[in-house]
Amino acid sequence: MKKRILTIAMLAALAVGSVASLTACGGGGDNSSSAAPETSAVETSAETTVLPSSPETSTTESSVSSKTQNEKYISHKFGSIEVSVPESWSFYNLELETDTLYFYPSLSESSTIYVRGEETSKLMVRITDDDLKDIQKEISSESYKIDSKNIGKWKKEKVNGVEFNHLSVKGKPTETGDVHELDIYAFLSNNHLYHLVFIQMKNRTEDFSDDFKKILNTIKVSPSDTSKAAEKEIKKRSDADKIIAAINSIGTVTKKSESAIKKARKAYNSASKEVQALVTNLDVLEDAEYELEQLKNYPAGMYKVGKDIPAGEYAVTPEYGASGYLEVTSDSTGSFDSIISNENYNGRVYITVNDGQYLTINRSSMCEAKDAKKADTSSGTLSEGMYKVGVDFPAGEYKIKPDTGGSGYYEIDSDSYGTFNSIISNENFKEERYVTVYDGQYLKFNRATLLLK
Repeated sequence: MKKRILTIAMLAALAVGSVASLTACGGGGDNSSSAAPETSAVETSAETTVLPSSPETSTTESSVSSKTQNEKYISHKFGSIEVSVPESWSFYNLELETDTLYFYPSLSESSTIYVRGEETSKLMVRITDDDLKDIQKEISSESYKIDSKNIGKWKKEKVNGVEFNHLSVKGKPTETGDVHELDIYAFLSNNHLYHLVFIQMKNRTEDFSDDFKKILNTIKVSPSDTSKAAEKEIKKRSDADKIIAAINSIGTVTKKSESAIKKARKAYNSASKEVQALVTNLDVLEDAEYELEQLKNYPAGMYKVGKDIPAGEYAVTPEYGASGYLEVTSDSTGSFDSIISNENYNGRVYITVNDGQYLTINRSSMCEAKDAKKADTSSGTLSEGMYKVGVDFPAGEYKIKPDTGGSGYYEIDSDSYGTFNSIISNENFKEERYVTVYDGQYLKFNRATLLLK
């Protein structure tokens, strides 16, 4: 899930320590100032809109009264929310990127505090239990040594009109004896899921709980569209995002990529046209399919079976607009007596070869039969070539007709060795014929068309 993270955090350390690298949040929101009053539960309303967040940050000043001192708060905008922190706090771009924010109070060299916030690119109309579990799982996997016995339950709270899902978590002592206490707040803004994490090491710092409450109180969110129309649109985007992710997961194409490529293609083909229109990387999938096909294909040439290629059945396809030729021989002497089978062809054919034999293909390429694409039967006809019954088309009785003004040829084979003994029946014909074929047989025809309907 794509994320942008804001880090404001509050950890008190005995010495300034390194802070873990945190991803950032950037942009969005308005330029109104914000204050940090005591927690209240006043509801607000606004016009409903669903807009993508923009990666920008900006600041405005606002005056906030503190229990300890009167201090200006600086408003920071990221994604579609706005939050204010004390003016005395330092701002540091941890990753040296515009969408990574890190805040900490400049109280002294012996203390550090931070708050981390995160926005996901996932759109939604409501926060589900699974969303909360994902957040909890992510936080628990980090270096805070979360103690499963000290994880509370998610509670719904409303602060200054903003609805939060709140979870309190306490970690086990780390190697340095630090004990992290976390307060996680999950909420929606502009139909995006956000969560803020307030973190303290209670054994090393004064209590910053009041500061956290003030910061939480300054949060301003953009309204989310919770209508059925929005839910339907978000569902389509979510489905498209899953397909996009499946395609992106293919990566560099190797022969081992076949499973991932087929999975992505199946997901795309089974999606509605509306969802397919939202898939932005279909070209990546198509390129991957082409690259995989090329990896599986053997170009024209002579191959020693058992050394250059494995024994088995192959599908051989002539180059576009060309007539192909194949030959199976018992040795490499080139003599007429070494020829086991050979043929010219204008459409795809099957050939089976054994170890020790030699297979030569001209003006063609080939792949193992198991990797060959199934014949396209969408037109209700099959053009000249060789077809495997039960694989390329179903067993049954079919009509075959010769090309206009010519003589056609058909042949039914028991296997694809291409020898005289393979032939069950064959015929040259000038008028339409009926043929009956069974699973496992092969139907070969030239200068003719097979009618499937």
